[in-house]
Amino acid sequence: MSQALYTLADLRSAVYDRLENNQAFFRPARVTSIINEAIKVINLFTGFYQGSVTLYSVANQLKYSTPDGMIFPLRAQFNGVNLDPIAINQIGKDYRGWATSTTDKDGPVARWVPIGINYFCLNPIDSQGGQTIYITGVLEPPLLVDDTDTMVLDDEYVTLIAEYGGMVAPLSEGGAPSANAMALYPNFLRIMKSLTMYRQVTMPRFFILGGAPAAEGNTR
Repeated sequence: MSQALYTLADLRSAVYDRLENNQAFFRPARVTSIINEAIKVINLFTGFYQGSVTLYSVANQLKYSTPDGMIFPLRAQFNGVNLDPIAINQIGKDYRGWATSTTDKDGPVARWVPIGINYFCLNPIDSQGGQTIYITGVLEPPLLVDDTDTMVLDDEYVTLIAEYGGMVAPLSEGGAPSANAMALYPNFLRIMKSLTMYRQVTMPRFFILGGAPAAEGNTR
């Protein structure tokens, strides 16, 4: 993958390439909205927009909230040491009494326990407080508003944004524009499948039946 700095104007131009540059029919404000939607959807599948946030532990606190602006956490460090992730439905089997285990009794923090996407726990619980918790995860992407607003993107993601925009913009029009737009859908799924961060994700099947419509009265 090659990265470059893209402006909103660049991304809008890429989408318009899929829309035969029809700016009269597909207004720039609508295309801008679709671009921001595409970035959010693609980021949820691929996690391309990541970052780290520093928190500080609270003495004897078990549960912490995912940092503001982070969609879901991926990795955690405690005082610069990587923590082992362990599922909430597994830690009780491996470490009985984990919810009351503390560093005073059981040694340094060694694990973190994601609870959905909104919370996580430390194990053992930090008894001291004021220690650095470094959380890395998928962030909420910035909203692109002005033509000069920028994002660093791999070229594959720019292609996905263009495919998404060319597919979504005409869908509400019906007829031939919608049919032509749906032809982009399989390619969008193919690229998304190759970039997704989920190991066993299943993309929905999609096809368009060709040929003449069924004759009236012969619909079964």
